Amino acid sequence: MKAKTFILLAVCYLITNTMVKAQAYIPFAKDGKMWTEYWDSGDSPDHGIDMFIMQGDTIFNNKTYE
Repeated sequence: MKAKTFILLAVCYLITNTMVKAQAYIPFAKDGKMWTEYWDSGDSPDHGIDMFIMQGDTIFNNKTYE
């Protein structure tokens, strides 16, 4: 019984170990970096391009990123 349980756990471990993948790390934007974003509201004729510039510290969920 112990051998069957061990084999089952080993197979489950091997399957999850080969199938689970993580996204590659992308560093947070550095100070002074700039990007643009196009937006469109669908059927409405509203659309535009917004420009963003990273400046200073950023706070997400009470955590400060520098």
